[in-house]
Amino acid sequence: MELLKEAKGGNREAFDKLLEEYRHIFYKTARIYFREDYSATAVLEKTIHDLYRNLVDCRNEYEFKLYGIELILKYSAKQLEINENTKLEKFKQKSLTAGLSDESRIVSSIADDERDSYELYRKSSVVESYIASLPAEIQLSALLYYYADVEVKDIAKLQNISTREAKEQIDISRTKIFEMIKSKEAEL
Repeated sequence: MELLKEAKGGNREAFDKLLEEYRHIFYKTARIYFREDYSATAVLEKTIHDLYRNLVDCRNEYEFKLYGIELILKYSAKQLEINENTKLEKFKQKSLTAGLSDESRIVSSIADDERDSYELYRKSSVVESYIASLPAEIQLSALLYYYADVEVKDIAKLQNISTREAKEQIDISRTKIFEMIKSKEAEL
């Protein structure tokens, strides 16, 4: 709380220390969406800029963390849209030069690229590797709950889903993680 107060007062060192506490959470959240480090880093830079500009709106460090995650999600969505439009344009260009104009091929190619770009960040711990192995639709909830220690109601708000859906995603992730642990133990 003291760091946040100092950072709000304009102390850049305090902001940097506060940011350092949560940078790994912000980065790992962005890496869920991007295979490339440069895209995740670009999203992180935009987030840091906005966090610093809007620091006064955060009443405590938990709100600071939530606001940072919210910005990561917002900028990740924008970056994915930019990436998708760029891929579409490149594909259209290739299609025109190859004599292809079938819209279904364009859509199919984008879908393949999206699946490819949904590859996950490097696994640095056992829990993170289990979370990274979860189905994409429950990964973010698991990461925020187990890794970033975000409350269920806030996970729901961040993802624009009901609290019940967020709880279900966390329950499913818990079950799947336990299954992975049992499977790993059986191998040993």
